[in-house]
Amino acid sequence: MAKHCPNCNAIDSLVQIVSRACDGNYIIYPNGHEFSGYLPNVAGLCNSDGLSIEICIACGQLNGLDRVSLKETFRKKPYYEE
Repeated sequence: MAKHCPNCNAIDSLVQIVSRACDGNYIIYPNGHEFSGYLPNVAGLCNSDGLSIEICIACGQLNGLDRVSLKETFRKKPYYEE
C-alpha cells in the first residue's frame, strides 16, 4: 500500500532511517555541553537505541516529530544529569 506524506501528500516518498548505535551516540547540546551514550526519547527522532526517523524526500518533513518534546529535551540540562 502506498504511503502519503502528511505534509505534502507525495506518494511513496517516505524514507525510514534507523541507526541502532545504542550507547555509541554523541550529542552537543545548545549550551555547548557534550555527551556520548544513550539518546533521550524524542518521538519521531530518536530513542535510547539511536536514531529512528521517517522523512519525506519530496519536502523534507520529519514525520511524527514531537517538536514540543524536542525543545523540552534539548533546552534543559541533559537528561542524565537530572
